[in-house]
Amino acid sequence: MISKDAKLLSKEVDSQNREMDDFNVGDDVPLLSQSLQHSDIEDKPPPDYQSSTLFEGKGVTIRKHTQIGEVVAQACNVPWEQANQYAIAALPQDKWVDSANDSTRWKPSAETLTSLERVLHVQEESSFFDRCLFNWLGCGNLRPLQLHLSVDEESGVLYTVQRDFMLGGVCGCPLTMDMFKVSGGNKVPIGRVRENFDDWFDKCFQVCCKATVYHDVQTLGPNWGDGERDNTKNYISAQPGHAENPMSQDGRKFTRMPHDDDYKTVYTLRANLSCCGRVNNCCGSTCFKNDMVFDVLDRQGVAMATVQKTYAPSEHMGCNAFCRAGQRFSNYLVEFPEDATVEARALIVTSVFQLDFHRFEKRGGKNH
Repeated sequence: MISKDAKLLSKEVDSQNREMDDFNVGDDVPLLSQSLQHSDIEDKPPPDYQSSTLFEGKGVTIRKHTQIGEVVAQACNVPWEQANQYAIAALPQDKWVDSANDSTRWKPSAETLTSLERVLHVQEESSFFDRCLFNWLGCGNLRPLQLHLSVDEESGVLYTVQRDFMLGGVCGCPLTMDMFKVSGGNKVPIGRVRENFDDWFDKCFQVCCKATVYHDVQTLGPNWGDGERDNTKNYISAQPGHAENPMSQDGRKFTRMPHDDDYKTVYTLRANLSCCGRVNNCCGSTCFKNDMVFDVLDRQGVAMATVQKTYAPSEHMGCNAFCRAGQRFSNYLVEFPEDATVEARALIVTSVFQLDFHRFEKRGGKNH
């Protein structure tokens, strides 16, 4: 099912699309535009609707699709991994993700989650060779990929998340997911999610001794893409009036991906996987304990919202949730901070994808 809100006509998106089509691209853009626009999934024009309504509610639910094929293959010791798929639905207004009192926390069943009206479909794009190779090497969760967010499988892509192969922050290569908004066939960076290893020794202690990881939600600063070309910022001003520019922002064109100093951290997803932390998550999201609860922190380290990884047992099939949990098919309930922008909310959802791949995706090797 597709959300009724997702079908509304959007003056905002239409005007943005017209603006995006009016800018020109410089001679030094083609390599960047080719790398961003090349995709095995055909780019179709997205339907007219108000994209902001997808993230305007109090939160969303995310349910990873069960992949029977990979379960059977890996049971036969074949390192075959299918591309992940997720369904995103709006979190009901009368449900609460986290509470100090466990009895008031929403604990949906599998049937309840699947019956919610879906607003977005998420499809992983990665090569069959990469998935099998990385799974065979035992690092299938680190494979390079793109995630395409669309209203349904047939409509055009609305957001794209891109991740390159990184070893992780412990090895000095923090995991990063870059997010782009697709508008008028163009891909516009809106931010990224990056594993936080700013204090390397402290974060190594957090990971190794407290089983706690941090992922920063970072938006682009207000001055990114503005100004004349110089040796420090490397962006140029542009004259509107042409339609070749694959990416543009507020009437400006740019010729590069943003640098680290172009980003600002607005929230941090803190996920503890054991008994250390605000909530004891040991054995969480299993038949022994229904939930794991993670915090969305602001820049001062204050918890502003929560993410709940839930077991979601079936009302009719007793072993359904047990089998899904054993094969790493997860369910998430995501609460947004009340003052978060649409872009920040989309990036918080991306942080859940990063966490899911980082900690809850099958690695392969001897464990596939």
